[in-house]
Amino acid sequence: MVETLRNKKKTVIVTVLAIISILVIGGIVYRGRRYVESTRIASENYISVYEKLSAGESVNVIIVGDSIAQGTGASDGKSWAKLLKAGIEEEYGVTCNMTNVSMGGNTSIAGIVREMALDDGISYDLAVICYGENDLDDEYFAANYEGIVRGIKAKYAGCSIISVLESSQREFTNKINQIIAIDEYYGIPIADTIAAFNESGHAYEELVGAPDDLTHPNDLGHEIYYETVSEVIREEVAKAKAFDDKTHKYDNFVYYPKSAFTKKGDSSFTIKVDPAVVEMAISRSFVPGENGLKIYVDGNLIVDESFEWSYGFEQPHITEVTEEPMSVTSEIKIEFANKAQADSFEGLALYYR
Repeated sequence: MVETLRNKKKTVIVTVLAIISILVIGGIVYRGRRYVESTRIASENYISVYEKLSAGESVNVIIVGDSIAQGTGASDGKSWAKLLKAGIEEEYGVTCNMTNVSMGGNTSIAGIVREMALDDGISYDLAVICYGENDLDDEYFAANYEGIVRGIKAKYAGCSIISVLESSQREFTNKINQIIAIDEYYGIPIADTIAAFNESGHAYEELVGAPDDLTHPNDLGHEIYYETVSEVIREEVAKAKAFDDKTHKYDNFVYYPKSAFTKKGDSSFTIKVDPAVVEMAISRSFVPGENGLKIYVDGNLIVDESFEWSYGFEQPHITEVTEEPMSVTSEIKIEFANKAQADSFEGLALYYR
């Protein structure tokens, strides 16, 4: 049915109204980009992990880094990554599925390989990158770090990224400044643990495994990493809203193609649906002459329209047929005024509130 819609777009007469129809059809097909039960097309339209968290949706998180990201220096269960998983679940009331591909003693080139070689079938919503300590301050570092960023963006569509500035650098080194420049270029928020350590009220040595290990954070240091990353997430969640709040009605919808309906007679279609509060848009053609449409929800007439199409050709249209959310319990019935209209029927979109 998706192919049918696409082919219909190619054959529409090119008029101003037809172009508008094509754009609308394209939007519907794009939003409904994955199949469910082979009878409908569903979409959840979140553009970042922060919108998902705000909506109370479960998230998939990947950690890409060195030994600091791997958890070196922390007691069992107290690494910043494990604290982050538990913290996200508690604060947002969601399930956080976390994968940590970090490798101690490695440079950022390992991040490129580890992230690209991962084949677990998971679409990640958030990637946290944590590198810098083991990398040389040379001409390759920026390219390697950017390679991780670009690899994540290419592999996981819509994946948000947070970049960690490692406390072990103690100050804004040339490597740190290169990371900041890359983050600014790609609009990536930064978790600055250098500043967090300096502003913690503790001496640096109190936050690492001193005197033997002056690189890796201890339990208190890992706690600061966790809080720093968590604060970035909080700030981004607070900003995660649409330009126009009304657009959120399109965040979750299901598109039912014609094949999902039961046809009754020449011009009537019915479909069983789960109880929900919805708005609707219908995909059909305007045909020459009389165009009549009635839609019943659970036996109640909610749409009754009739108009004359004075042109001598059919033209595909997708139009909203409800102005306010309505409750549906079990059944939607669509009746057209004539067979020509019914033959042009393509499907129904439900926006779930």
